[in-house]
Amino acid sequence: MRNVINIDNHHFVVCKEKDEEIGYIWFEEIIKYDTAFSFSSHYIYIHQISVNENKRGMGVGKSLFNSALDLANSKSIKRIGLDYWVKNSMAKSIYEKWDLRLKEK
Repeated sequence: MRNVINIDNHHFVVCKEKDEEIGYIWFEEIIKYDTAFSFSSHYIYIHQISVNENKRGMGVGKSLFNSALDLANSKSIKRIGLDYWVKNSMAKSIYEKWDLRLKEK
């Protein structure tokens, strides 16, 4: 992660409560140009998001996700991508809620 922290299109947001870091998100703005094999695209890709176990369910993840959404909205980006482990049912549930929210905009 150290190698990308100073690259302009990579964004890191840390959520703190008092002096304690309780969560973070790392996302990247990706611009792909037309090639002979693919069309151009412009999207946000969420590499990692994490919230301390004892702070989950308090809106921290939502706040972190909103930081990526705010950047997307400010640049008229219509797509946000991410991956998660198939057995992580909690992540799947959360991301499905976020996906519905994106489709409503």
